[in-house]
Amino acid sequence: MSTPTTVPTPRGIVPINPVASVSDTATPLSVLPHILLFLVLILAFYPPPGPFHLRGVVVIVLVGILEWLCTVSPWPPNVGDTRPMKYGLASSWIFVLPVIQRLLISRPEKDFWRIDEGPNPGPPPKNWSFKKLGWSVSLFSSPRAVGWNFGSRKVNAQREEIRRARVALFQGTAGQIAASGSDIKRGELKFPRIQFVVTRLARAFGCYLLWDIVMLANQKVVLPSEDEWWSWDNQIMVRILWLEVLMGVTVWVGMNMQFDTAAADWPPLFGSILDCYTVANVWGKFWHQYMRQPCLGTSHFLLQHFNRLLNCLRLHQIPAHSLFAYFFHLITAFSISSFFHVLSLAGVATGYTPVRGIISNISLFFMVQPFAAVFESAVSAGYDRFIVRNLVRQVGGLKDRSSEEQGHDLKGNGQVHSFVDRGNANGAGDSANITPATTTATTSITPTTTPSTEDTENLIPQTDKERYHRRRHAVLFWSAVLGRAVGYLWVTFWFFLTGRWFLRPYIDVGITSWGLPISFADWLLLPDGCR
Repeated sequence: MSTPTTVPTPRGIVPINPVASVSDTATPLSVLPHILLFLVLILAFYPPPGPFHLRGVVVIVLVGILEWLCTVSPWPPNVGDTRPMKYGLASSWIFVLPVIQRLLISRPEKDFWRIDEGPNPGPPPKNWSFKKLGWSVSLFSSPRAVGWNFGSRKVNAQREEIRRARVALFQGTAGQIAASGSDIKRGELKFPRIQFVVTRLARAFGCYLLWDIVMLANQKVVLPSEDEWWSWDNQIMVRILWLEVLMGVTVWVGMNMQFDTAAADWPPLFGSILDCYTVANVWGKFWHQYMRQPCLGTSHFLLQHFNRLLNCLRLHQIPAHSLFAYFFHLITAFSISSFFHVLSLAGVATGYTPVRGIISNISLFFMVQPFAAVFESAVSAGYDRFIVRNLVRQVGGLKDRSSEEQGHDLKGNGQVHSFVDRGNANGAGDSANITPATTTATTSITPTTTPSTEDTENLIPQTDKERYHRRRHAVLFWSAVLGRAVGYLWVTFWFFLTGRWFLRPYIDVGITSWGLPISFADWLLLPDGCR
């Protein structure tokens, strides 16, 4: 056996134990668990279901054993340039979780079908047929369930838009060929796949170059020590914020390097950054939706059975669309995400940092996110109900109409309109019921029920309606602008504060010292003396 070699350590990180050389650890058999895990996952839906979810139980047992073997496998070595590869293989849970969830909770052959088949799909593919093999591979290869009946409505809507755009391009090209008098038949025309492939390759190269620049910038940042990590010193806070930004860009760029030959089945992974004015929007609209379907599917399944238990105990059930159900779904989703992030980091933690530190930091980061989302929901509801609606009532002119305007209404309409601000909790009613009277009668007001907004507007003269709508529109517009501005500041502060829990384990395992196999940024941006 050879003598253990000296391993370059990440900046500021000293390995706990010496790491053996590659020749002492990596063997051909150490690659086998990774190959078998891929084969089990891709063929997970191919065998017959069997009684009592037997297929799912067998697959989960095999996946659990293989995942553990992959985590402890010495290949790829947790040394030097192969560490990013080891972490990438440990992140296979993105495909593992959907397979487990679909096998245990659902009956795939009966419950799942492609939406292209319509609302009444045909019979499921026959067991052990090539058609079922293709069906199994297709179901495995779409963690987001794009194009499947159980997929997200938003993702499937994006898929439909892409398909329509391709059809429009196809029809336009076919029309040009027909107008030119070419002999090519319309049915023989193909979609511009070469253009799509070239575009995707150019996009992948751009992402790779940006990824390379970010990784290079990571290596240039002076890392705060563990004692300085929660310091409020301005320079240290700027460095931590910069590291968090680089970390987010690294994940965004790395995951956007996905490539697929069927454009319609691969909608964008990330949403618009303009939606990041709430923590809930960051996770629900902007961030990648790989885990949305399996996490929500699991959460709905657990909530359904939890409500059955409450019903058996004769206790109140959790309403489906209540704030408690929302919190239950968030807790379930972030618990699952926390577990698998810890599992990924555990594969590269050996010799660098204790796993218990990873568990505590990652768990804290993910488990505080549901509280922020629920807090935002309560604040947003209160803001709309007690501030925006009151401003609409006051600025709209319904409450403070002058006596001259009321006298004008008396003479012109033969009745008096009196408006009483009832100030109910829902903010729905701005006026009380009004009993019309003649010019000689006494005006009577009966505050029994609150009329609807439409009834209220019918009582306002046309000039007052126009003024009301102008002021109402201005109030709503500037309230939304103020809400967005405050929201962006809140989200920045929240992730700057909680992101330290998420970032610390990655720094401890030395991710800031990692690089890409081929560095174009190193060659393009750095002078010869600095490489």
